Amino acid sequence: MTGKYPHEHGAVTPLLKLRGDQITLAEILKESGYTTGGAVSNGFVGSPHGFAQGYDYYNEDNLSIRKSSSKEITDASIKFIEDAKDERFFFFAHYFDPHGPYLDYEAYDYSEGYAGWLNRTDNSMSFIRRMRHFMKKEDIGFITSLYDEEIFFMDTQIGRLLDYIDHAGLTEDTAIVVVADHGEEFMDHGTFGHALSLHDELIKVPLVFVLPGTKTQNRVVKEVVETRAIFSTILDYIGLGWSSSGQVMSLLPVISISQDKRVTNHSFEAYSVEGFKDTVEASGAADLFSLRTSKWKLIINKEQSWTALYDVEVDPGETKDLSAELPERLNELRDKLNKWISEIESSVSIRKAPLLHPSQDKIDFMRQLGY
Repeated sequence: MTGKYPHEHGAVTPLLKLRGDQITLAEILKESGYTTGGAVSNGFVGSPHGFAQGYDYYNEDNLSIRKSSSKEITDASIKFIEDAKDERFFFFAHYFDPHGPYLDYEAYDYSEGYAGWLNRTDNSMSFIRRMRHFMKKEDIGFITSLYDEEIFFMDTQIGRLLDYIDHAGLTEDTAIVVVADHGEEFMDHGTFGHALSLHDELIKVPLVFVLPGTKTQNRVVKEVVETRAIFSTILDYIGLGWSSSGQVMSLLPVISISQDKRVTNHSFEAYSVEGFKDTVEASGAADLFSLRTSKWKLIINKEQSWTALYDVEVDPGETKDLSAELPERLNELRDKLNKWISEIESSVSIRKAPLLHPSQDKIDFMRQLGY
C-alpha cells in the first residue's frame, strides 16, 4: 500500500503503526477523484495500525480468527461496488481464511478419512508447533488438507465477487490485482505456519494482474519481482505519475507482451526480511534476511550467525546449502544483501513509528496467530 520496504515506512512489527506522513495508494487515488473503500478481516491491517489512511469507507466488522470471514468480505465488497459503480473507485478486499488456526469446512472433504489424534477444534498455531515433533505424515497431511479447505472456500467467495463485477458490466473497465502477503509452511523446513523463515514456501506468492486495455492477456512472467511494485504498477496503469526515493519501477513494461516495449534494466531481484524486534529501541534489528533472483537464493540469519545459498532452479525446495561449494557466488550475493541490511539497520523511519499499546485480548489474538 506504500510501495516501500518495511524499514522505509517504519511499521515493521505488530506493535508499530504506520505514520500519518507515509503516503498510501488509497490516499493518492482519493486525491485523484477516486472513491476509496476496503473490507478487512485481520486486525493487523486495521485502522489502529494505520491501514485506513485514505479510505472513504473501511469495513472492520469481521476481525475474528475463530470463524471464516470470506463470505462477509465479499458481501461488504459487493455492497461498496454497488454504491460506487457509477464512479471511479478503488477497493481493497482483504481475505484471511487460509491461515491458522486451521478450520474444518464440512462442505469439503479434503480432510475426511483422517483417524489420527489431532483435534479438529483446536488447531491454533501454538498447539500445532508445540506438537510438531510427534506428527507423522498422515497428521501433516490432515493439517494441509484443512488449509486446502480454507483456500477452496475463500476461492469460491473471490469467484462470487468476480462474478458480481462481471454481471454489473464492470469487467472491461476494472483492473484487478490478486496477491498474497505470505505463504505457509507445513514442515517443509521443520515447522508450521509463517513468520519463522524466509524459504520460498513463505515468500514466493501468487501475483495476478488483470489490466483491461493492455496486451498482457495470459502472459506468465517468470522473472523475479517484488510485491511492493503493485503500488507503482497501478498508478502507472491509470496514468498517475508518482516518484519517491527508492521507489520501485512499474511492472507494466515487464509484463507487456510486445517485446519491443519490454525492459531489460529491471533488477529482477527480491529482498525480504523477517524477525524485527518488538521494541522501538531495538527496531533497527532483525533476525533473517534474504535475496532472491531467478536462479539463486541467499538467506542470512544474523541472530544465529549462519548463511545458506541455494540454486532454486535446480533445487526449488531449498534442500542443499551450496555456501561451501560456491564461495565466489556466495560472496557476490552476500555483498549485495549486506548493503541492504545496512540500510535497514540505519533506518530512521523505524524509530519514528508510533508504538501501540495493545490490550490483553489483542496480545492473545496475536499469539493465537503464531506471533
